[in-house]
Amino acid sequence: MVAKEIDPFQSQHDYEQAGQTALEKVAGNLKLVFTENSKVLDQYTGRIFNGLRFEQAKYAIQVDHLILHQYGIIMIENRGEPADITVNAIGEWTQVYKGKLLRISSPLTQGERKLTFLKTLLEQNAPILRPTIKKSEGLFADLSFDLLVTIADTGEFSLSPGMSLPRVCRSKDIGRKVIELMQSQKKLIKKGFGFRRSPEKELSGDELFKLTGFLKQQHKPLARESVTTRFIQQDTTDADVAVEQSQERTIERDYLHCKSCGGNQLYIDHQGEYRVVCLDCGGIMVIDRTCRNCNRQGFVSRNGNDFFVECEACLNAELIFVDPVR
Repeated sequence: MVAKEIDPFQSQHDYEQAGQTALEKVAGNLKLVFTENSKVLDQYTGRIFNGLRFEQAKYAIQVDHLILHQYGIIMIENRGEPADITVNAIGEWTQVYKGKLLRISSPLTQGERKLTFLKTLLEQNAPILRPTIKKSEGLFADLSFDLLVTIADTGEFSLSPGMSLPRVCRSKDIGRKVIELMQSQKKLIKKGFGFRRSPEKELSGDELFKLTGFLKQQHKPLARESVTTRFIQQDTTDADVAVEQSQERTIERDYLHCKSCGGNQLYIDHQGEYRVVCLDCGGIMVIDRTCRNCNRQGFVSRNGNDFFVECEACLNAELIFVDPVR
């Protein structure tokens, strides 16, 4: 069954909207395949989650798709924007978008980090989620956690000679890959236990019910306002409240539009130092790291898609850019 649908979202930024469309396509493919093979999903008591977002302390992760079933958890990292993708011999990913070559984070590496985050989150709540397991720690350590990556059905996917990435597949093939992986997880467990149930390596009906509710409860939707509204400053003095509520003012650092062509298709690149790059013309804007509070030089930091100029001298932190590309 589909336990969570994708949160609806429309963006004026074509790259960000392409990512949302890719999520919707994979979610649709999963639903279609499991509807056509409902006995398989029922056999594994499987649940499909789309677009989960978890927060912990100052960190947050976006889980594109997740399959929860009796024999494990499968996370799907979606890189489904139509583009030509190349992976070199050391695992670096690049893609061509609007004729521009972009270096992108490896979705395999990103997915592994997200799996680690999820495992930690589950372990922290394990006594509630798996109360019948008689262990003091590592209650999820024996459960299977696997990762798949989807790419667009169109566009070239080029690997270095001799390289193989079995965990990467086209969007149209994701349903088949998930079913194969579920069967593999079950076979691996049953190989050692036969018809007997392994309480530590399998999820009971009660545990599946608790996990389903827990994942949905932990989901924290991202407040997806437009990029411009993230930079509104508000003075809270009594005399100015009424004026500030009716007027929007942007910060002096203007990284909303390209200084060369005026375009707004921008993203943050990090090659030695953070810089803002325009997808339309290839223009580059170096980020001014001057602290607005004390005029000393600060540094650029990142939290998810948000980038800040932080100052160690006065501890000031200023949001300067929201990157919809990552």
